[in-house]
Amino acid sequence: MLRTLLLGPLLLPLVPPPSLDVIPPGYRSVRSELVLEVPPALAHWRFVASPQPGFGAAAALAGQPVRISAKYGTRLYALPAGAALPTRHDETWTERAPVAKAPLGAVDVVPLVSAVALVRTTMRVVEVTATEVRVELVRLEHLDAAGHRIDPRTRPLLLSGIALLGLGGLGLVVWRRRARRSRIPAEGA
Repeated sequence: MLRTLLLGPLLLPLVPPPSLDVIPPGYRSVRSELVLEVPPALAHWRFVASPQPGFGAAAALAGQPVRISAKYGTRLYALPAGAALPTRHDETWTERAPVAKAPLGAVDVVPLVSAVALVRTTMRVVEVTATEVRVELVRLEHLDAAGHRIDPRTRPLLLSGIALLGLGGLGLVVWRRRARRSRIPAEGA
């Protein structure tokens, strides 16, 4: 029992599993957001973030965070600036609109010990052609509940280090007890 408690933090997952319908034990969900940087040369386009299977659409305004789906993947479409924002996924506008080649990735779960509450991905629109929206990653920020930037690997590594120190201390105690027992002369000798 004690061994399990001491080794538990070392065995906590550091890499999130693939997106699943059910959050696996040892993980919790986080919010994922997309922020677009749109150069002035592309101001005649309106960008729309939509989950892949089509559970709605959201305008991705330059500099404004938009929630994205890690479970379903989010596609980024470009519509002419005067076009109305689609209220739901409709194949007619998604077939005609330029789209980013791959769905935008998002983090949806983190280990329980992680302080990450929000993952914000900032992307820059590089070019819009008749069929494609080219984007590049600017930065990936992991934020805690207060909105402060954090390194998502710090806390699990810190807890693992503390657990290793605890195991080392426990090992020293056991070693000293065994050494003390071996020095006690046997009775009757």
